Amino acid sequence: MLQRVLLKIEPIHWPLLSPVAASLPLFQTVGSIQHSIWKSHWSSVFDNLPFTSPLVSNICSKNVRNIHHQNSCD
Repeated sequence: MLQRVLLKIEPIHWPLLSPVAASLPLFQTVGSIQHSIWKSHWSSVFDNLPFTSPLVSNICSKNVRNIHHQNSCD
C-alpha cells in the first residue's frame, strides 16, 4: 500500500521499492521516510538547498542502506 502511494506522488525511483527496503520492519521504513523529509526541509531552511523529491529520495535511500547494513551486522 505504501509503495502505491509513493508511486502516485511522483514517478521517480523511490528507494523504498527496493528489495533491501522490503526486508526492513515497517517502523524503520516509516522512520526513514520521516527523517528524510525533515532533513531535507531543514537543509532548505538553514543551507538554502532546494526541497525536492529527488533530494528526499536520495537521503531516504542512504538511510535505508545504512539501516540494512546495521541490521545485517547485528
